[in-house]
Amino acid sequence: MNFFLSSFIKANNVATIAWKDNCLFFGNWDLKDDYRYYFESYYKGFYANRYIEEEKFGKQPKKIIKNHDWGCKIGNTKMYYHEEGFFSTEPSWLDYAGTSTGNFTLDDVKSNYQAETKQEKINRTLLVKEIGQCGISNPNYLIVEYQMGDKIYGVCNVLREYIPAYPIESKDVVVACCYKISKKNNKLKILKKQSSSIAIIAENDEFVYQTDNKIIRNNLKTG
Repeated sequence: MNFFLSSFIKANNVATIAWKDNCLFFGNWDLKDDYRYYFESYYKGFYANRYIEEEKFGKQPKKIIKNHDWGCKIGNTKMYYHEEGFFSTEPSWLDYAGTSTGNFTLDDVKSNYQAETKQEKINRTLLVKEIGQCGISNPNYLIVEYQMGDKIYGVCNVLREYIPAYPIESKDVVVACCYKISKKNNKLKILKKQSSSIAIIAENDEFVYQTDNKIIRNNLKTG
């Protein structure tokens, strides 16, 4: 995709665009080894390969260049280098892309639960071990994860069977849960588990889910 800003900037090979601290950031399509799954939307951060400051609109974007062991700083924004060929607002964590979505069953164990990266495989193996089968012979796990610094927060909806049509309904979900994975020890902790609801997102101490026709924001510390 080509991206045009006003009539002054043309940036080729653009997969993602982000604005932060008066800078426009561009993420490339052609990442190392064609890591297309890195194009999933981050929750708060983003990945990028180039940037341009607002006052320099009209010139060509500059490549982000590593000048520290961990990456570089552009304005007030820390950009961490990832060996897959990009910089991210999230620190490098093995080969994790900063975000992940999945739809898999126990039968997918031979394909690493449909994981695209090593860290995804670790996360999904930990989740299946922790949450179990929920009384179902071959449950369908729907997950969404986001990295936030040295933690990964995720939600999982466990279904009795694969549902090809979206959106799912709360009656389709046997167990909905949110969880946290720590980079320090690669351990997964279930933060909350419930039934008759659809897990939407988790962040720090909050869990957002849907039940019937209501969206509920639950503080995990205060309840």
